[in-house]
Amino acid sequence: MSQMPGKFTDPIPTAQAVPGHGHRAAEGGGAGAKLIPYRNPKALIGYYLSIASLLPIIGLLTGPIAAILGILGYSAYRRDPSIHGQVHAIIALVLGTLCFLFYGGIAALIVVGMLAG
Repeated sequence: MSQMPGKFTDPIPTAQAVPGHGHRAAEGGGAGAKLIPYRNPKALIGYYLSIASLLPIIGLLTGPIAAILGILGYSAYRRDPSIHGQVHAIIALVLGTLCFLFYGGIAALIVVGMLAG
């Protein structure tokens, strides 16, 4: 009795074994990795926190955290550029710092006004 071709004898092809079906995300490239730097979570989380820091009061809390994560995310990008996230890290640093200074200044003016009045 002869064996049927492909039954229990042929290895199952994987995504890497089949030409043209490799995952670009695993290689560190692709448009998705550049738009959303999921391999650089510090830059990505810092970016989202910097957007949240645009809200009053919340900006006092999330602004400094976003700035710190922006610095850490940028240094991670400098060590390994394949993880992307340079722009997200810069936005986190700049926007987080500006929002913290702005809302911190407003809070300081309110406190000074309350103490003077």
